[in-house]
Amino acid sequence: MVAWLRKVSVQRPRESYLNEMAMFLAGRAAEEVVLGTITDGAGGGRGSDLHRAADLATVVEATLGMGSALSYSSASTTQELENLRRSDPVLRRRVERLLRAELERATEIIRRRREDVEPVAKLLAKKELISGDEMRHVFARRVTRP
Repeated sequence: MVAWLRKVSVQRPRESYLNEMAMFLAGRAAEEVVLGTITDGAGGGRGSDLHRAADLATVVEATLGMGSALSYSSASTTQELENLRRSDPVLRRRVERLLRAELERATEIIRRRREDVEPVAKLLAKKELISGDEMRHVFARRVTRP
């Protein structure tokens, strides 16, 4: 699970939303690249990384006018966003395309940065949840290694 504090801005560019989606999907991408398999760790229940990415993609596609079609909906809750996806097959396909594109981008980043990802993956395999301090420690060791 990824938790972070994002700077709140008055105007947020589309790329910021896409980056956030890629971040949510990076755990799944890392499983595939590092472990060679996909587990249910990134998906599944409410609040999962996949759930959050799907909601964000729906917001981009259906409420902000930043998607592949210029559209607007006042949906804002998780349930309203899910209802939109369920009731509109065109929107559902647009959300799926966006999620797949960001998963592909996250996968490519993980492949390029595999040396940096593997120590984190090993630690997560042991603990499932790691703190910011533990992450800093992992990366500090990588930087100081000869």
